Amino acid sequence: MHLTVTTIKWGLFRRPRPVIEIAPIDEGCFMPLLHHLMATYDFPMPTVTDRITGYFANFKIAGKWVSLDIDTDDFMLIFKDADTRDRVLADLRALEHPPCA
Repeated sequence: MHLTVTTIKWGLFRRPRPVIEIAPIDEGCFMPLLHHLMATYDFPMPTVTDRITGYFANFKIAGKWVSLDIDTDDFMLIFKDADTRDRVLADLRALEHPPCA
C-alpha cells in the first residue's frame, strides 16, 4: 500500500481538503482499511454507499469528518483538517502489516 499526501478541492463549494491518496486502486482493500480504521480510532461501522464507479463511507476520527472513497480513478481518505490527516498517515505508515499489501 503506497500512501501519498496531497490536497484536493472537494464538495459543493470546492474547498481545499487534505487527502491521503492510496495506491494501488483496489476495491478489495476498501473494507479491510475501513475495519482497521474502525478498530484503531474506535468508531462504529459507518454506512458504506455503493455507487456506479465505487464506494464511499463517512465517519469521524477525533471528532473530525473523514471520507474513505474509492472509484475507478481514485482511492483516498479525505479529511477536514491536515492535523487529522497527518495523524492517520503516521499511524498507517508505522504499521508492520498494513491492512492491504
